[in-house]
Amino acid sequence: MSNILKEQINSVEQLKRTFSNFKRKEKTALSNYIPDPTKHTKYVENGITSAYKFDAGIFLTFDLGYMVDVIYMTKSKDSLMNCLEIIQEDAKKPLVVEHVFREGRDEQLGIPTKLLRRMSRVGVFEKPLPSRFAEQATYEDIPELLDIFSQYFDPYTERIPDVEELKRLIGMDGIRIIREKEDIIGMVVFEKSVGNLHLRYWWVSSSHRNKGIGADLLKAYFNVGFDCKRQFLWVFSDNTNAIDKYRHYGFEFDGTADEIFVI
Repeated sequence: MSNILKEQINSVEQLKRTFSNFKRKEKTALSNYIPDPTKHTKYVENGITSAYKFDAGIFLTFDLGYMVDVIYMTKSKDSLMNCLEIIQEDAKKPLVVEHVFREGRDEQLGIPTKLLRRMSRVGVFEKPLPSRFAEQATYEDIPELLDIFSQYFDPYTERIPDVEELKRLIGMDGIRIIREKEDIIGMVVFEKSVGNLHLRYWWVSSSHRNKGIGADLLKAYFNVGFDCKRQFLWVFSDNTNAIDKYRHYGFEFDGTADEIFVI
């Protein structure tokens, strides 16, 4: 680890400064850094944020226990991969690195573990689309929701929410569920911002599919964002079944993709 400086990041301002100082020297740097005050503040306050400083780049790592999330700013693709190998050797656990690019315009980093493509739908609905069965999730549902995410989602490539994030989403009416008796058999998770509605997760139990449950959940999603001009989501490029369903509801690829590397 000679010629490498590793330091603890203790504030979001320090995090921002780390990148801005490097960018002043390397104005055409390759980077996946997107400011995320909510997430970055949580990680810094939890004491899991470190900076690796190489001559070739800056790498911020968030140690989530089972994996290390990485954001970077570096001189080139070659220097990126070389530095990641060194960080992985030091971390001794999987690194997860994302690279968002414009399809057909930007260079890809390589062959990713998974490729996400963004789909968008533009336009408001003429009238609300109320669902028949979906209800707002409550804080009491969190243990069952965590169990669903643990069983049916990949923690490395699907960014599973933790308890704090589920509380935040429930507090902003961002999770709708459908029950059969006491069990959750379907859920839709989303975030609404000015003019945009981000569909994050859409899940139906395998034993209850093709019964209209997924359609009812999407109605709940669209109804909450009735006044949003744009709805969007990310889908794995090889999930043709989901892509066909999203197209049925008016979503199309918009030219943005996200490479996910698990190293």
